Amino acid sequence: MDFDEYIRQGCTFCEEGKTGPAIESFEAALKLQPDNPELQQVLQQAIGELMKIESSSHSDRGYEYKDIFNYKEAIKEFNRAIELDSKNGAAYAGRASSYFLLCEWEKAAADYTRAIALNKQDDFLFYYRGMANYFLDKDEEALSDLETALRLNPEDTKLKEMIEIVKRTVQKQKKMAESCVNEAKSRAKVMEELFGVKLEEITDVGKIIAEYTQAPKSSHDSAKNILASAYYISGLLFDSKREYAEAVKAYSEAINNEPNHRFAFKRRGMANLEIGKIENCNQAIEDFKKANLDDAKLKEKLADAYWKRAIAYDQKGDKAHVIEDCERILELNPNDANARELLNMAKTQM
Repeated sequence: MDFDEYIRQGCTFCEEGKTGPAIESFEAALKLQPDNPELQQVLQQAIGELMKIESSSHSDRGYEYKDIFNYKEAIKEFNRAIELDSKNGAAYAGRASSYFLLCEWEKAAADYTRAIALNKQDDFLFYYRGMANYFLDKDEEALSDLETALRLNPEDTKLKEMIEIVKRTVQKQKKMAESCVNEAKSRAKVMEELFGVKLEEITDVGKIIAEYTQAPKSSHDSAKNILASAYYISGLLFDSKREYAEAVKAYSEAINNEPNHRFAFKRRGMANLEIGKIENCNQAIEDFKKANLDDAKLKEKLADAYWKRAIAYDQKGDKAHVIEDCERILELNPNDANARELLNMAKTQM
């Protein structure tokens, strides 16, 4: 085909609404006239407009998939939309929402940021980026986004309620961090009294671990007890910084050195729950059973673990296991309204 034929074909495709083939025809025409700058500019502009139309079409299909809960196919369509038009804010917002509904918080937050860069007046975008940050334990960022959303939509009562929840969470996390640091200091004093091992600063605990892991101190009569104490202190410090995966590792080492370390079992269980994956919840359940808790506290912690695991199963679409865990929670606490609501929802979706 010659240049004119490609142009006519492209125009025909445009009239038929076939933007993809139209783009291909005009691109082929461009290759036949590389030395005509005016023509190049006109065709490039036409291709650019067609790509925006094609991008919108993929974005619309993405929203259609999202509306029927097919988030993975929706993401594919939004990806194509963004490839065609990097300034398609609706596609970024749709992909962000799909990632959010798949509980992929980091990807969701990143895409909401891209969408906000293209539209800074949409309270919806700030709200959901705030929620993604909240689930990522980035409470200060979450609070900032929610407050921005409220400034854009000052009449939204749900936003006001969520801001109060996040503020309470921030205060709770600060208190928990202080509690962990204070317990670490207390444990350091006990370690000094029992074994004569002194920490100038509790952050120096890594040096103690290194010393008593290697010869000659590794053969010390109390080496395992010292290491158990040091790893437990290390776990508390990781907990205070909300580095829960590292905390789990430290508490595990404490248990390896002192297999009956009930405090380490309890703390490891709590850190596993903060991570919240199914395998972590499974470990938490076993840890709480070994932590020598009183009956009431054990029931409370097991209910927490079953709830976290039920949420994780629900995110995977495993309704059968959601039902099992919600029923376990209700055996422990028949008045748990959240578990009963999730149980009923799961049963209707089976």
